[in-house]
Amino acid sequence: YTAPSDKVLKGITRQMVITACQNQGYQVVEKEISLEEMFNMDAVFISSTSPKVLPVKQVDDTIINSGKNKVIQDIMVGYDAIIDEYIKSHKPER
Repeated sequence: YTAPSDKVLKGITRQMVITACQNQGYQVVEKEISLEEMFNMDAVFISSTSPKVLPVKQVDDTIINSGKNKVIQDIMVGYDAIIDEYIKSHKPER
């Protein structure tokens, strides 16, 4: 799940993370979720330019331990692949 686009910054990183999810075969659903719903999820991550895709380990007293989740790992790899391809395609020739 991701927050609806009218609730977050519709930036390049967000779009690339969504693309990485879709490239890995995961459906992306825009939906507001409650804290209770989040606490019951198998994994959670945040994303931004610097940390890229960052697994969430804990929120308050609730352990989520997203770092070992295969879906999160797939998204991280997929996002890195998109960035690597972008850099290669925009690298000046020598």
